[in-house]
Amino acid sequence: MNIKYRSPTKEEWPAFGRAVARGFGNHPPTDDHSRSRWDVFYDVVSAVGAWDGDEVVGTSGSFVSPTTVPGGAKLPAALVTIVTVAATHRRRGLLTNMMKRLLEGAHERGEPIATLWASESIIYGRFGYGMAGQHYDVKIASDRAAFRHLPEIAGSVRYADRKLVREAGPGIWDRAAANRPGMPDRHETKWQSDMPLPEDESKPEKRRFYAAYEENGRVDGYVSYKTVDKDRGMGESDVHVEDFIAATDAAHAALWQFILNMDLIEDVLYGTMPLDDPLWWMLEDPRHLKRTPYDAIWLRLLDIERALSARTYSEPLDVVFSVEDEFCPWAAGSYRLTADGSGKAECRRTEDAADIVLPAASLATCYFGSVKFADLARAGRAVEKTDGALLRADRAFAAELEPWCPLHY
Repeated sequence: MNIKYRSPTKEEWPAFGRAVARGFGNHPPTDDHSRSRWDVFYDVVSAVGAWDGDEVVGTSGSFVSPTTVPGGAKLPAALVTIVTVAATHRRRGLLTNMMKRLLEGAHERGEPIATLWASESIIYGRFGYGMAGQHYDVKIASDRAAFRHLPEIAGSVRYADRKLVREAGPGIWDRAAANRPGMPDRHETKWQSDMPLPEDESKPEKRRFYAAYEENGRVDGYVSYKTVDKDRGMGESDVHVEDFIAATDAAHAALWQFILNMDLIEDVLYGTMPLDDPLWWMLEDPRHLKRTPYDAIWLRLLDIERALSARTYSEPLDVVFSVEDEFCPWAAGSYRLTADGSGKAECRRTEDAADIVLPAASLATCYFGSVKFADLARAGRAVEKTDGALLRADRAFAAELEPWCPLHY
């Protein structure tokens, strides 16, 4: 087997797309509208494919998006996507070879971190990714969703259309992402792909409902959802919330009131709720909000000095990490991280003795502040060399908000 790894040409992009669709169990698009939506990604995705002769047997790619880190700074992140291996070519090292080339390319372009959604959680730890953020899949019966507490709501919710959301959405998204670790900017290409204009009227199953929250003439939040008929002859449906972005507490509360107070709705389902979402605390009986945690953000540190220097820290810190990294050897080594009382930090390579020894995936897991080093040490995924180092690191790495990534890519 003589597999070649390279980027697809413009002429090969349609065949590359067909391989992506097949890899995810889908048929490739047959209409011009869908094909044109795929074509726009050629100019923004850094793709690496695997070829067996003239056949595309593996696909991978990434696109750059500024992503918020604790403290509000943004780092250019390689958002890894479209990773597939043909069923005819499994267990032959294709994924490893594509991922190595993909991460090397991101590092050479100066992208200090990489993130992805993992279709299978067992895969990416061996490439140095750590599970750095979770969310909840939630479900609640609308007749059990009475509110007991609400923040002040001065504005109002109104039905909207896709055009309004496309116009107001980027500003709302940017405001919501300003202090939310792990939340990437939503590239214009993704807006076009996820909410194309004009809306395709020929496919009712693709259409969505929209609502927006307005206050003092400004749109502060929006929700998109679809209804799914329960098929019981009673006119009842479930609501599937697909995109829910609020820039203020009032927008968040008002939009949830709107969703949970609809008539003829049995259950409301939402697959991307932040772990610290306040809806739980607003309900009369929060036990009826069924929450299932799911791994959402898999993070890979490509430039440890830059990544650790960019975020802020809750307490002063002086610690030396010894990072083990076989997959990206340029990142292996010892790093001294010093943070002052203002939260600003500097991270530099050092020859000093390590306080904490850990693999790259464990450092990535703790980076957004959602997971404690001490918990990983108890699991055998970090080793404390200096007494108290784990506790000091955990206190300093604590972040104000839980990481969250509502962008599916």
